[in-house]
Amino acid sequence: MEEAFAQLDKLREKLPSMKLEENLERGAAIIALAATPVLFYYFFPRLYALVWLYSRRSYIVRHSRRGE
Repeated sequence: MEEAFAQLDKLREKLPSMKLEENLERGAAIIALAATPVLFYYFFPRLYALVWLYSRRSYIVRHSRRGE
């Protein structure tokens, strides 16, 4: 019993730092989830356009002068 109480006292001393660490982890997760739509909205069109351009860079465009 004395060993259990000694361990309990040690855990009580660590409790504030454990709670702070847990709250920081939760805050970081919430911020990451909240930032995801904004980052997607900003970066996805640019990435899509870049991939589209690179996939079609070998295309050859020919111009005809029928209207002149």
